[in-house]
Amino acid sequence: KQFAADKNSLAGMILVDGGKGHVNAALTVLSKLSLDVPVVGAVKPRGKHGDISHFLTSDGRRIDFDPSSAAMRVLKLLRDEAHDLANAAHGQSRDMAHFYELAGILPSLNEKERQILLARFGSIRKITEAGAEKIAVVIGSDLHDAIAADLKNFKNGRSKKNLALIVPVRYDDPNGLAGDLRPIKSAN
Repeated sequence: KQFAADKNSLAGMILVDGGKGHVNAALTVLSKLSLDVPVVGAVKPRGKHGDISHFLTSDGRRIDFDPSSAAMRVLKLLRDEAHDLANAAHGQSRDMAHFYELAGILPSLNEKERQILLARFGSIRKITEAGAEKIAVVIGSDLHDAIAADLKNFKNGRSKKNLALIVPVRYDDPNGLAGDLRPIKSAN
């Protein structure tokens, strides 16, 4: 795919949480997009997941982390915030995956129909064991052929996995109003 970007709107630097392999992966993607943006890796010391021992530049230079440097504390804070957000998104995606499983098994049905089946049969396993005939009785016989095809694909391992779409948003307000976005606090 083509990547169209105004060169003036690109980031001045990309910070990745990781060492040489992560920096090189980012550089590979940027190269494929014909973008020239410096990449810096925030490297953790062994056994200390929340700390930074040093930074690694695109050209392989090592810059030891100096906790008295305001600039390095800001980079650490940005890394920590991104890391927290990524962990939260991963956890939410994992926790929500079971809600999407039936959509992958019976993609011909809409969500309301799938919820009716769950209420009627009690579990995904019982739905798949019921077969197209019993499901069509509950949902409607006009969908029998589509349900049968979906179940055949499932039993033959050809169902599509539907990944949960999780958009983690960091709000302090329980109602999630945009005016209540929690700002990143200073590293001082």
